[in-house]
Parts: sequence; structure tokens; C-alpha cells
Amino acid sequence: MKTPCPIPPDHVCFGMIKGATVKAHKVPTPRHATGPACWPQIPICLERVPGGCTLAIRARDCSRYEVGCLDLNTARGLADLMDRKMVRLQTRFCSRNKGQGEVPGMDFPNGPQQLSVYINVYGQERMAGMVGGHLRAKGITLHSPLYPDPVPYLNPHDPKNRALVNQHLNRFVEPTPTSVQTVTKTQDELKTDVITVLNHLERWKDLDEMEQDDKIVTPLLGHQKLGLAFMTARENDVEHNGTTGSLWEYTKPHYGKARWRNIITMDEIDTPPPQCYGGILADVMGLGKTLSILSLIASTTDKAVEYAKEPAHKGANGNQVTPVKTTLLIAPLSTISNWEEQVKQHIKPGTMSMYVYHGGNRQKDLEQLKNYDIVMTTYQIIAGEMGRFLKKNSTFKTLFGEFSFFRIVLDEAHMIREQNTSQFKGVVAIEAQRRWAVTGTPIQNRLDDLHALIAFIRLKPFDNKRVFKENIAVPFKLQSENCLERVRTLVDSITIRRQKDKINLPERKDKVVTLEMDSDQREIYEATRKQSDNRFRNVAKAGNLSGKAYVHILQAILRLRMISAHGRELLGEDEIAGMTSTDAIDIDEIEEKRGFVTPKDAYTVFSLMKDTGQDNCEICSTKIESQADKPKGDVIGYLTPCYHLICKNGCVETYNRQMAEKVPIEGREGPCCLCPNQVNTAEVFQLQEGGGEEVEAGEKAKSGKKSVRYRGPSVKVRKLISSLMENRTSGTPEEPVKSVVFSCWTSHMDLIGRALDDHGIQFVRLDGTMSRPSRSEVIEKFRNDPAIEVIIISIAAGGLGLNLTCAQRVYVMEPQFNPAAEAQAVDRVHRLGQKHIVYVTWYIMKDSFEDKILELQKKKQDIANLSLTGKCHDGKDLKRQRLAVCVILFQTR
Repeated sequence: MKTPCPIPPDHVCFGMIKGATVKAHKVPTPRHATGPACWPQIPICLERVPGGCTLAIRARDCSRYEVGCLDLNTARGLADLMDRKMVRLQTRFCSRNKGQGEVPGMDFPNGPQQLSVYINVYGQERMAGMVGGHLRAKGITLHSPLYPDPVPYLNPHDPKNRALVNQHLNRFVEPTPTSVQTVTKTQDELKTDVITVLNHLERWKDLDEMEQDDKIVTPLLGHQKLGLAFMTARENDVEHNGTTGSLWEYTKPHYGKARWRNIITMDEIDTPPPQCYGGILADVMGLGKTLSILSLIASTTDKAVEYAKEPAHKGANGNQVTPVKTTLLIAPLSTISNWEEQVKQHIKPGTMSMYVYHGGNRQKDLEQLKNYDIVMTTYQIIAGEMGRFLKKNSTFKTLFGEFSFFRIVLDEAHMIREQNTSQFKGVVAIEAQRRWAVTGTPIQNRLDDLHALIAFIRLKPFDNKRVFKENIAVPFKLQSENCLERVRTLVDSITIRRQKDKINLPERKDKVVTLEMDSDQREIYEATRKQSDNRFRNVAKAGNLSGKAYVHILQAILRLRMISAHGRELLGEDEIAGMTSTDAIDIDEIEEKRGFVTPKDAYTVFSLMKDTGQDNCEICSTKIESQADKPKGDVIGYLTPCYHLICKNGCVETYNRQMAEKVPIEGREGPCCLCPNQVNTAEVFQLQEGGGEEVEAGEKAKSGKKSVRYRGPSVKVRKLISSLMENRTSGTPEEPVKSVVFSCWTSHMDLIGRALDDHGIQFVRLDGTMSRPSRSEVIEKFRNDPAIEVIIISIAAGGLGLNLTCAQRVYVMEPQFNPAAEAQAVDRVHRLGQKHIVYVTWYIMKDSFEDKILELQKKKQDIANLSLTGKCHDGKDLKRQRLAVCVILFQTR
């Protein structure tokens, strides 16, 4: 064998890397005969894996056979340098004692071994500074070689060489194709990169369309037939036979032994790889994912019956489970009604049975439940029942713990992205042969969201968080050379995603209507704005926004938005009592007092933060979200006495620890660890799911907030009514033009409804307080009653589970800080099944706070602090971000 890596004459030795290892599955072959007790130092070649989707670096011995892979930490530092041909490497296995049964070229008797290696790094002298800086950034230090080397030695990490290295670095002005250039991308760019990966998946395009089963009465469109083909292929043995979607490649048998190699981790196994029956259906909203799933269920009823005949076996939790033919469908409560409607619409009556497992009177007889083809339930039910089932020594029985379902389908699967919740743990613990995650947003905030879905579908080995972190998340966070290709390879194997351009939807026409405030609305708006501006300028002098000062600003934002939307009628009587023509609304309602945070104040502040898109943890910036399908009483997060929002994902422990260092005695006052305020260490308030509703109900029962005297419809509502009247000329009494009106406040919905009544326009209303049967009744009435022209929907309640294709007009009454919420709501009208052009109108008040919100949207400000890098920002970053947002909102024209 030739020298493993010949060194060119113009190269110098940069030094040696210590502590590196090779995960070797074969015993390396030495170049010469060896003694009976020890293996000598064995030279090897390190080479990059072709294809560019991994960091893997292979090790080959003198026989040219691959013996293993370099450890990830070292590979992370060397991969880019090797790809750019900036370095040459000479590598040797360290000498070691011979293990029993070790034969050169054969597999290690006791499985793969971590073998230590020495790596000498060489390159052109002028590249010393670039190579040294790159390796240092990756946490790798260069040391002196163990043995004398015939080439010159120039270690860029040796302080003695600093001047010479800098001299070369300064001369190296023009980048060359072989230079390492550090590219720093913004969070917005990284987010765009990942979304681009999702939107350009290729593997499904090679499939042939598959026709639906006779039990489906609705003809499938072309993209749905492809989706059915993809899901059917994923439910076959793709990992075993190497067909579409396999992450494993079959390697040539060596010494008569077959092996499989994972194409991302490069780990090898000598048994067939574990099968993942399922994947992610990630079509964007409105492409008919529900019908696609129902078609999959219908096409496999015979296989489901066969699966139910298999014997009971142990599940992943060690409990005995009985196979059943049932597909378990888990969905948010708000979408259950839609699934029921879709089943009735698309499945031939009498061919498949369905049961909704929800409500106090739900069926408890497990023997009855296992006979259904489809059982639907909610995330809340799963969290509650599986939480009790998974407790140690629990005798609680539930169908989710007793059965192994033929298939599990998660609708709106991104709801399990928080992996420390009982919702996630319960869903992942349920046994099933096949598993599908259905969501149009598989990655909402960070790559951990994707891992939650992978953990659910049990895609080995990436369902292990450590493996996912080492091979996907960490390279992505460090922006390694081929990190996006790694993500693409992983996601493309299990995901199908199509855009709306795959279907022939009617055109959607958007229009922003700018309106002038009337004199009364302008007067109260300007007075409040001036006071808000003064307060903001005083707070901004400190350079950041935090604590109670920040809450006051949030209050000001909410008031100005409400005045822009409808004037003084949206504000309670107590907020404008005694107001004169020159008075403003007092924004300093939350008293500057010490003492425990009251439940009313806590949930008011949390509501303000959600309304303005600033409900992020003060420490790690994670979004703290309330979800309707979480069990009531579940902890959402924490609020400190000076109104810092803290998440429950370890940050509350960090806060308590830092406070204990400042104030060792619990219950004593001291400086907050996040701001200069004096606080009591025992005053952290626990925010709970549903707690705000209970507090609000209690406050109304005590007194009730008096409403302001109604002065008639606002400018916006008058324009809305005018548009609705015009719509009547485009329709007929039998087939009227139906309209959807979105608002973010129920109080605004009240005022809109009152104006519609006064003008004889019949309408229905849907908001988040309504039960599942009530929601279904309202939607049914809107669709089928020609007299009902309008439905008023809250943005929060209209984002999930609604099919409103019977409407042709959409009116958005207030712009949202999060434009995705608007888009999701509008897509309930402009989606598969729509037969008419959809007209979408936004009403915006001129020279108002609403202008500033649109400006934020256009500037793509990262209001929700989304971070696809997984990087945690410190409190200073969050405060600076808040300040930047508020500068835009409060700046004068």
C-alpha cells in the first residue's frame, strides 16, 4: 500500500489532533506482521463520504476496506476543510492490546469498538491562519506531533507563531475556491432555507398515481392519488427492500456477512434495519389531507383485519397489548366535527364504522371499541388517560394502553411539538403498527418540532434525541457545510408535501381598504397615542423593555388597536369615566405596587403578551402557548412579580436558582435577577390552562364591566355593511353570496353583530367558547340556510378544522401581529372545494396603529422570536428585539 496520504512538498505540518476516535466495526489490517499481544500503530486513510448530505468521514486500512467512521466532533471540524481540499491528513490507529478473537479484516467479536487515532494535519503555509481559526471555532486544538516530521512545522495555535500566522492571513485578501468562509445567516434566512427544503421534496414525484378503494365515493384529484401512493409505499417494507424512502443502503457482504449502512449517520448494522411504517403528510392547508387519509384507511381494511388476528405482544412500555383493526385518529377538539362530516361525505354508507371517543358518556367497554374501523378522540383525552396509565403501579385501564392499533393518525400533529408535555408523552406511548403525522406546518419554531414528529412515527435511529441532535440539529445549528442536505435527506424519506399550485384553485383577490377615522374616534385616538408615546420615550431611555414598564406598553398597544378598530365602544365604561375632550385613556392601570401578583393581573398580562405576539420566555425566548386541547389546569408557564414571563422547560428552575443566589432566604425581598426591581422570591405566579377563563368568569360574576353607550356602527362596520349590501346584487335569494368576517376580539364581534341585526342581515357566530356540537350546528346552518349571509368568527377559533368553501367573501376587521394567523383563517375559504373567486378585504384605519402593524409585517420583523436554529437568546437579546419592534410601532411619521 502507498503512503495513506502523500504530503506535497509545499505543505507544512499544522499540528496533531489528539483525542479523536474511529468507531470501527472491523479489525484494522496492519501493513506488517504483528506480535501476539499488541496491535502496532496502523496507518489509515480518512476520506469524505460522497454525496454531501453528511459530515461522515470514513476510515480505510491498507486493505482498502472501510473499517469505520471518524467521531462526529472531529469530523465536524475536518469535513469542510477536506471538502475544500485545504488540508491533507496522516492518520494512525494508536497501538493497543489485542482483544480475544480479533482477526484482521473481520468484524469485532463483541461489536464495534471506539479506537483512538492520531491525526497529523498538513496544508499550505499561507492557509495556516484560516485552518487554525476554523478548527478553533469547532473546538479542536492542534498539538505538537509525537514524532519528528520531514516537513516544516507551523502550528497556528502556538502563541509563538501568532505574528507569522497573522502575516499570512493579512496577505490572504482575495478568497480562493479553497478558502473556508464563515457565512452568518439571519434567523429569517435559516427559516427560509428550511421551508425551501420542505417545499421542494422530490421523492414522491417518481410515484405513479393510485386509485381509491370502492369504499370512497369522492373521486380523488391527481395530487391525492399521488399522496395515496406515497403513503401506501411508506406502509410497505421500505427499509428492508430499499424502495422509496429508505434511509439504509445494503452494503456488499464482506466475509459472507450482509450489512446495512444508514446514509446519514453512516452507522452499520448486521441485521435488517427497523421498519418505520408511516411518515408525515405535510400538504399545505386546503389540499384535502382529510380525504387522503380516509382513502388510505379504506384501502387497507383487509390488512387491518389480518393484523387483528395476530397474537398479543409486549409494547415499547413493556405492557401486554392486543392487536386491533382500528385506526385511531387523534385531533384537536375543534376539528373532530370536520372529520365526522368528511367521513359522511366521502365514505360509502355501511362500509366502515366510526366512533367518537369523547365526552363524559363515552364508551368504556374495550371489547366494543376494538370493533370499530375508526375511533376518533382528542389530544386532551389522550393526555388525561395516558397520563394516568403511564404512572407507576397504575391499575387504570384505557383502550390506548391495552391495544396495539393498526394505525394512528395525528391531525394537526404539530400540537405535540413540546416534548415535555403529557400530550406528547401520551401520544408517543400508544402502540400501533402504522403511524402518520398530518400537519401543514411540520416545523413551526425550530428543528426540535420535527424531532417530535419523528419520535412519534418511531423512525429509527432518529427517534432517539441524542442521535437526532448529533446528526441533524447540531450540524444545522453550527451551519455546517451540508446541513440542509442532511435535513433534506431525512425529511424527504418520510414526508410528502405539495403547494396549492398542485391544484386548480379559483383565483384569490386581496384588497386593503384604507379608511379615515371620524372626529370622535380620531380625538380619543390622538389623546391616547400622545400619552403612550410619552410613556414609551421615558421607558426607551433605558435601552430595553422589561417588567411592568413593558406591560404598560403592551396595554397601550392593545388600547390603540381597539380604538382603531371601533373607537370608544370597545372600551369599558370604567376606562373612560370622566373623560373630557382633552383626556386620554390612562395606560397606567396596573399599579406600581409590591405584593403578590393577583390572578386577574397575571392572566391580563399574559393575554396582553399573546395579543401582541410577545408571549416568549424571558430567559430562552421559547413561545409560551395556551392550547385549547390541553387539559385544564396544565401548567403553561410562570409570571414573576415584575411581570417577566418564564417557561416551564427548565427556565423556571434557572430563575429560582439565580434568585436564591441573590436572596438566600425564601420569602425575603431582593433585586430581580432579570431587572433592577425589588421582588419577593416567593411571588412567582403559576399560569394554568383555562385559568384565565375562570378568572374572567369570576370577575364578571362579582361586578360585570359596564359597556360604553352604543353610538352606532364604527367607520369599519359601516363600510362592512355597505359591502355586504353590495354582495346581494351578485347573488340570488336561493344562492346568496356568503361572507366570513374575522375579528380577534369577542367584544368587537358583539358590536358587529349588533350592527348586522340593525340592518336586517342574518348571521351566525363562532368563537372559542362554543362546544363541539354548537360549532357543528353553526357551520351547518351557515352552509345550508340561504337566509344566513354572514358568519362572524374569531381568528383564534377559525384557524383549525373549518371548511368554509361555501363563502366567497372574506373580511378581516383588524390586522394581526402574526400574519400567519390571518393566512390560516383565510385559507379556510380559499381551499380545495372552492368553486368561485375569493375576495379578501382588510380594513385598515389611516394614520393609526394598524398602519404600523402592516409595516411590521412588511419588514418581516421576527415578532414571535421564531428560531429555527434552536439557539437560545439571552434576556438582553429579547429586550433589544422588543425595543426594535416598539420603535416601529411608536415612531411618528
